[in-house]
Amino acid sequence: MSKYNLVKVPILGQEYTVNTLASPEYIKKIASYVNEKMGEIQDSGIEKDSQLRIAVLAAMNIADDYFQQQDKNKNVISKLENNTGSLLKKVEDELNKF
Repeated sequence: MSKYNLVKVPILGQEYTVNTLASPEYIKKIASYVNEKMGEIQDSGIEKDSQLRIAVLAAMNIADDYFQQQDKNKNVISKLENNTGSLLKKVEDELNKF
């Protein structure tokens, strides 16, 4: 049976308790990233009292990071598949010479 962890993390000056199966270190890493993104939005001049707006804009920035990384991964996979296909063709051509 898996053990749940209660992890307290600060985000924009508020403490949140997360009940999770993930490691405390991982949750703290995620919370730090979210806090950083929300801090960037807040520092851009949005009123500090507009935490919902800050959270929504930070979520959009995080989603953007995610989709950009997904696109990069697709490009890397595509290049690997192309290179593997080319290499396999060369090997087959050489084997057919015998």
